[in-house]
Amino acid sequence: MAIRKVSVGKPIPAGSSTVFYTVPDGYRASWSLLYAVNHTSSAKALTVTWHDASENIDIDVFYLYPLGAKNYLKMDGGSWVMLEEGDTVTLAGESGMDGDAICSFELERNNN
Repeated sequence: MAIRKVSVGKPIPAGSSTVFYTVPDGYRASWSLLYAVNHTSSAKALTVTWHDASENIDIDVFYLYPLGAKNYLKMDGGSWVMLEEGDTVTLAGESGMDGDAICSFELERNNN
C-alpha cells in the first residue's frame, strides 16, 4: 500500500482558531511532526487540537502552551497521532500572535 507524505504550512491565527488540516475521505493519516514558531517579542499561548470525527470529540494536544518570544515548539520523536478520515487538526494563537506552523502527515488509503 502506497504511503503519501504531506506537509502543510500556514500562519497561526491570532485570537482565533483555524482548521489547519483535514484528513481526506478514504484516507487515514499518521501525524508525525509539528513545528510552531512565535515571531513576536513576547510569549504567546498556543492551542493545538485534534478533532476525532468518529467520536465527535476534541482532544487538546497542547492547551495554552506558552510559546516563548522568538522561540519554537517541535513535536516529533518517533511518536504518532493516528487520524482517520474527516479528523482535523486545529491551531489557535493568543491575541497578538505572529507565528507560523508546519505539520507533516503520512497518508494511507483505507481498506474499509
